[in-house]
Amino acid sequence: MDAFGSIVGFTLFLVLFLVVGTLVARRSAGSREEYLLGGRSNGKFVVGLSAGAAAASGFIMVGAVGAGYTMGLAAVLFPLSWLLGDLLFWQFFPRRLYNTAKHYNCFTVPALLDAKTADRSVMSVRRIAGLLVVVLIGLYATAQLLAAGKTVSGAFNIDLTWGVVIAAVVILLYCAKGGLKSSIINNFIQAIIILLTTVIMLTVVLVMAGGPVAAFEQVEALDPGLVSFSSLSGVMLAGLVLGWAATALGFDLSSPQFLVRLFSGKSDTDVNASKWVYLSFMQVAWISMSLFGLMLNLFLPGLADPEQGLAEFSATFFSPLLVGIVMGGIFSAIASTLDAQLLVISSALSEDLFPKFFTRLMQRFGTIVQTSIPVLVAGVLIVLATNAGTTVFDLIILSASMLAGAFSPILLVVVFGWKTNALALKAGMMSGFLVCAAWRILGYSDVLLETLPGLVAGLLVHALVVTLCKEAPDANKERVNPNAV
Repeated sequence: MDAFGSIVGFTLFLVLFLVVGTLVARRSAGSREEYLLGGRSNGKFVVGLSAGAAAASGFIMVGAVGAGYTMGLAAVLFPLSWLLGDLLFWQFFPRRLYNTAKHYNCFTVPALLDAKTADRSVMSVRRIAGLLVVVLIGLYATAQLLAAGKTVSGAFNIDLTWGVVIAAVVILLYCAKGGLKSSIINNFIQAIIILLTTVIMLTVVLVMAGGPVAAFEQVEALDPGLVSFSSLSGVMLAGLVLGWAATALGFDLSSPQFLVRLFSGKSDTDVNASKWVYLSFMQVAWISMSLFGLMLNLFLPGLADPEQGLAEFSATFFSPLLVGIVMGGIFSAIASTLDAQLLVISSALSEDLFPKFFTRLMQRFGTIVQTSIPVLVAGVLIVLATNAGTTVFDLIILSASMLAGAFSPILLVVVFGWKTNALALKAGMMSGFLVCAAWRILGYSDVLLETLPGLVAGLLVHALVVTLCKEAPDANKERVNPNAV
């Protein structure tokens, strides 16, 4: 009976996403622009919340809880440092990104990165960027699908493989047909669910502890180090703040699942106005879960896996139905990123890597080809997720940092209109990628996260190549239509 209650609570969320996705898909005009960019018709609240849900991933409901449990109050420094990078991004980039993408009619991030050149080579800027998206976002999506599968298997008490398959099928059913429009509307709903879950759960533990003041006093009595920053030296604190702020900026500048939501706004004014919606969502959800993790030390001391603290607390103190609802909230956080990444990988394959091939297929078989690509991608991700030999956390950090190192430098060049050419863009992209990889392999990321070194290296190499190749024939030539290869 207990298992039945959990299943009912969790299933409510799955049915909600399927119904919303189906309704949106039926109303879709089926155009390429609507499938890939949601018709560029979304207002500030939809853009801001859907972008937040796509960016947050399962880290908010899992990683932040674990960090709060083990690090204590110091874990709040992560979202606050991230906020600095977010503020820098939102101050200078969203309006420029939107207008640049619209001016060049770009449907994907690789197309935007190649918009300033006339590079028609076999390994063009766009194709290299598309390949990086497929590989690195593929790794990221594999981690998300693995996390989603664990959530489903835990909710239904089934084998992990079946959990992965069910999670993939549910997400495919609402996003494969409706494209980005279905994904964005579901992300909007998922963001609201995430906010409610995080705020309510923090409120519950504070009330159970006798109020905020009493709660912090009890934590301090349990372990003074949990509410102190004394373990962080000045150098460590500076490295943490600078590293996470730079990583936030790099993430914002390089994550296709986040950027395409900015491209989908009604206007640059709406996109710019979504700033505080996005920032509020990220900070409230992240800080709430960090503090929730801190308070869990009072109720579940000695947790073997602190990242499962939210699920453990729910199973210990809530009724089965409420446990299912909380699990649905965790699944919402994971699915909101995974569906976005699934569409990003699909669009990179059809728009950036093999556009002529998929165009011929669509001319012959119609829009069923467009729908089938996410299905094929999901099939590959299922195989990878069920055979992953590493942790969810490691896959996410690896893929996100590599992508930030590759894309951040050249996106700065494109958006600000700096002098460039195809060779310089390729060199900047690959050097940023390689420096990030080397930085992590050498272990320097323990002191400073690798995104900042990758960004600096990419910009320096780009500037050097531009200087040495002043007469490059493709320098600063614009493609009339970057969607044509």
